[in-house]
Amino acid sequence: MYSIDIKAARESWGMTQEQVGILAGMSKSQVSRMENGHLGSPETYERVLSAMGYRIVVSIESTRENNNVNRDYILSLLKVYYLCNKDKYGIERIGLFGSFARNEAGPESDVDIVISLNRPNLLTYSIIAHQLETVFKRSVDLISDKAQLKASFRSNLEKEVIYV
Repeated sequence: MYSIDIKAARESWGMTQEQVGILAGMSKSQVSRMENGHLGSPETYERVLSAMGYRIVVSIESTRENNNVNRDYILSLLKVYYLCNKDKYGIERIGLFGSFARNEAGPESDVDIVISLNRPNLLTYSIIAHQLETVFKRSVDLISDKAQLKASFRSNLEKEVIYV
């Protein structure tokens, strides 16, 4: 899958945000927010792109090579999970560390995740861990960024964590 670069599309036509806004029936500031990565609905993207002479074509591409689970695959799924569930569970940040983050994972490796919740509680951690195990089809170690950890472990975690 790929993302839509509204700004590049607009600039390739030599259009201003105001022009696109007028054609799409929205304000210049709404166009600016979309260009700065604030997500709009699929309908809004379609309206803006249509105003610039584009049409949306959807395709499905595999993110896995030879059905192998690797760091990029884990990160792409983790990002989708974060974007779809951040409001529901109050996820402030989520990241990958450990063997997958270091590209050293083997067939039996678990997935190590560090998470920051704005309303931490055991039930929410349990739900998230279970959902991620279902998504990754692997055991997940979910650690709070506020957990009491040995200094050496925390130092290593902070060096290798990849936040999405």
